[in-house]
Amino acid sequence: MPERITQIDMQAFRGVPHTFALHLPNGQSCVILGNNGTGKSAIADAIEWYFNGQIEFLAKEGRGSAVRHSGSGRDLETQVAVSTTGSLGGVVTKSLLAPEEVLETGRSESFLLRGRTLADFVDKTKGEKWSALSQMLGLDPIDLLRRDLQHARNALESQAERAKADLDEKRLALSQWVSDVSERGILDAFEAKCQAASVAPPESFAEALDSRWVQAIVPQDSHDQRSAALQAMLADLRAIETQRTSLDPLARWNQFVEDNKQDLLPLGLLKAADSLLKSGGAPEDHCPLCGQPIDSRVLARKVADTLLELERSEETLTAERHAAGKFVERLRDAHQKRSAILQRAKAQEVELASLPSSLHDRLSQAVVDLSAMEHPTVEQYQSELITWDTEAVRLLESSIPTPVTSREQSLIEIGVLHPQAKGWKEALDHKADIDSAFNLADRVFNGYQQLQRDYFDRIVQDISGRTAEIYQFLHPEEGVGTIGVRVVGEKGAELEIDFHGRIESPPHRVLSESHLNSLGLALFLAMAETFNEELGFLVLDDVVSSFDREHRGRLAELLINEFEDTQLIILTHDEQFFTRLSNLAPSWSKREFTSWSYVEGPRTRRYEYDRIYTQAMEALNGDDRIGAAQKSRRALEEILQEACESLEAPLPFKRGQRNDHRPAQEVMNGLRRKLKDSAMPVYKEIQPLLVSIEADLQAGLNIESHASQGTASYQEIQDALGRIGELHQYFSCGICNTRIWHVGTAEASRCKCGEARFPPPVKSD
Repeated sequence: MPERITQIDMQAFRGVPHTFALHLPNGQSCVILGNNGTGKSAIADAIEWYFNGQIEFLAKEGRGSAVRHSGSGRDLETQVAVSTTGSLGGVVTKSLLAPEEVLETGRSESFLLRGRTLADFVDKTKGEKWSALSQMLGLDPIDLLRRDLQHARNALESQAERAKADLDEKRLALSQWVSDVSERGILDAFEAKCQAASVAPPESFAEALDSRWVQAIVPQDSHDQRSAALQAMLADLRAIETQRTSLDPLARWNQFVEDNKQDLLPLGLLKAADSLLKSGGAPEDHCPLCGQPIDSRVLARKVADTLLELERSEETLTAERHAAGKFVERLRDAHQKRSAILQRAKAQEVELASLPSSLHDRLSQAVVDLSAMEHPTVEQYQSELITWDTEAVRLLESSIPTPVTSREQSLIEIGVLHPQAKGWKEALDHKADIDSAFNLADRVFNGYQQLQRDYFDRIVQDISGRTAEIYQFLHPEEGVGTIGVRVVGEKGAELEIDFHGRIESPPHRVLSESHLNSLGLALFLAMAETFNEELGFLVLDDVVSSFDREHRGRLAELLINEFEDTQLIILTHDEQFFTRLSNLAPSWSKREFTSWSYVEGPRTRRYEYDRIYTQAMEALNGDDRIGAAQKSRRALEEILQEACESLEAPLPFKRGQRNDHRPAQEVMNGLRRKLKDSAMPVYKEIQPLLVSIEADLQAGLNIESHASQGTASYQEIQDALGRIGELHQYFSCGICNTRIWHVGTAEASRCKCGEARFPPPVKSD
């Protein structure tokens, strides 16, 4: 079952200098209102950092490591904790990312859309769209298997070509003795030569290839057997001589490398880095290419993502490499065949010259390194082989004894015909086996590739239909019909729309920026709805900036009615959108960010005295004196500001939302004025406590909080925290534990149960 988020805790993270928590019981949806700069996007940042291992827009700006609040205390670790309804929850820090299975889920499913990247998918290149869709569709492992099948097919194709070349050479060598190179033709040739030598011919083709039969006629180590072996070598060498390797593939490879060297250089480096990272040989937390510090898992992802971008032309690169590889293999085969003849000649006591050094390893490395092959060197090598062949033919011819009789000549020819016929049959059978394997691999590859394409087309069709539904709900009667994703080339995808009866691709040609943003939103929602399997939540961060009032209302209706089974975490600075969502979804959690400061972080309309007071106690018990002082002062500000707001205490005018930034002393003075005017008995009763708290502020809390030279003792902070607790209890009912201003007006209010009142009843004498 898809998992929802139940709580997010941030510490020393982005705009949060200390701690901040968002509670979403049972995976409740929520809408959060706050002006730009109030810190609400830290929630989206925290979720993205947890599930993706990075914050994408920071990474793109080269600020990937800028997740820590610069004003956080040294003893406070940057941390994000996410609780979910399943097993994906956990804690991440700058040194410890989420488990790989969590990151894989976050990377393969859509869960976050920001206003700044609303039309991001729409704006992607064809290749980037394909890559994004491939990741969401799970095509990466599918495509990896396709590539493996293609590599196997290509390898078998190369073997089939080599088998054909080998068979052609064997046929050419055999044709010097047989007019019809076939089993019947070879058997007829054996019969004719046996008749000339006055020996019994073989009864079948299989017997003709049996070494025992030929050894009975031409004994091993005999004069005739040596002559036969030398003549067979000579025939094989002449056949090899005719199979010159064309240098056209070499020239084509060098031209490809020259035309693409700007792309191939980083591709080669990144492939090397990728291999190093996967092998575990790279230094931890440092880039193996430039040496800069970076989280190794983040680096591995960046390298893989960049490789994906550079390998959009992988099909072309694979084809060129395949052709160059076949050329190199042909050179190697030619060298190995000559080397075999050299060894056969040595066994017959004929010393041939040493072969030119093979270029196979050097040329193979050039293909691996995506570098040019040295054309003059290969030409020189080919020339040296021709010279070697000529000299070898001369030596072999001069080493063959002249037969004394015609019978002896016929026996020699039988001795030559046997190994050549046997080699031809082995080459024929090998070619049949390789052809069969290649044909099967070719069918499997083409079939699999078609299934992959069909799967892609089917899913894309579903996305297209759903995208069109969402877009048309947002923009009815605006002339846009179907919206589709079409495949372009081998690895490309592009959006197209039916605009007033005309197919337009890409949609930028006819849609305004606002409509492109709507299209991007529709695509995001459609893809999340289609692909998400493990993540049951969506985060929308300020996505209505370019929407007018009508379309904001439509979007609110769409989200509430069409995505009721998905947890929605919506961050917005638009009060009308916030109000619309709040009215349509009364069960959602609502939060309002009122302000942000560098020292205090984000402030919300909901007072959080209880949570902050508890954190102060925990810091104190953990021997974190400075943290305890900071949280104690914050807890004091919470209860004082709540009292002033609820009791409508008179305070000096401050424009906008700067009330959140009032110092505790100023708020306390406003509370005093209110109590003097409306509840003098209360003022007299609480004044000594307020005086003591003022002293606590000056002697302990402000000192530790503002990095003063003074130092408060553990006991001073503990006493101050105790007095803040007394103030909290004074304004709370001891029975129902709610504030004395829970219901009523600023002039006359009471707690939930009615036992505690403000102002309190006048006591009779």
